Amino acid sequence: MGRVHRQPDRQRARRWRAADGGDSAAAGLRPAGIAAGGHGGPRGRIRSITTAEPDPPQERPERQWVTEIRSGWAYIFAHPALHRLFWNAMVFGGSIMLTTPLLALLMLRELGFVPWQYGLSLGVPCLGGLIGSLCAPRLVTAIGERAVLLGFGALRTCWLVPLLVAGPNLLGLTIIIATETLLLFCAGIFNPVFTTFRMNNTADDHMARVGTAWSISSKCAQPLFIAFGGVLAAATSLRFAIGFAAVTVIVSSLLLPWSHLDHSRADR
Repeated sequence: MGRVHRQPDRQRARRWRAADGGDSAAAGLRPAGIAAGGHGGPRGRIRSITTAEPDPPQERPERQWVTEIRSGWAYIFAHPALHRLFWNAMVFGGSIMLTTPLLALLMLRELGFVPWQYGLSLGVPCLGGLIGSLCAPRLVTAIGERAVLLGFGALRTCWLVPLLVAGPNLLGLTIIIATETLLLFCAGIFNPVFTTFRMNNTADDHMARVGTAWSISSKCAQPLFIAFGGVLAAATSLRFAIGFAAVTVIVSSLLLPWSHLDHSRADR
């Protein structure tokens, strides 16, 4: 985590040009001083420079970003553990997002909860995610990265099923808040450990490419899951669609790299 990752050439080029532009702007204040001091000294110093100025970094073509994203995907799919974590993240994240609008309809329309109760069911569980993220480093120290990554990666998938039995009363609201809190608690432990694992298993020159490819994939997959959930709920029922998401989330735990963690380290 403490490693300094090398920046892409495009970022270095931009910073080079920014620094050059800043020096040029500051140089606008110098001509009067040079004129007052005479021209011989500066000319002599300039002539004494024997090293040729290097060429500025070349701009990459605008289409280069497509190649870099494809390179990120290729790196992910070639890695024995990252490609399984990739598919696990797509299925888990998509299924969780699928339930978000359905849960709102379930609580506000079918169960008859008022808006402040729905807001409570969204706000209180966030504390679980915060507490989980604070516990993650201590758990890694106590039981190891592999146990946390696999254990809480699987445990975070169990908490959608109780939503199916929530009723239109205080007990039902308590069930919803408790299950959402436990889900976010487990995800809060898993996420920082997963992020660390992905960074440690990605070579420096592919760090940005892998992160970009991963982010774009998530942003494409989640809307598709949400749209599918809406169609499924319209064709069946809200509870059936949420139940489908619950089963899909549980199945996503099979995609975790159960046998690929011990030997997965990037050549750095």
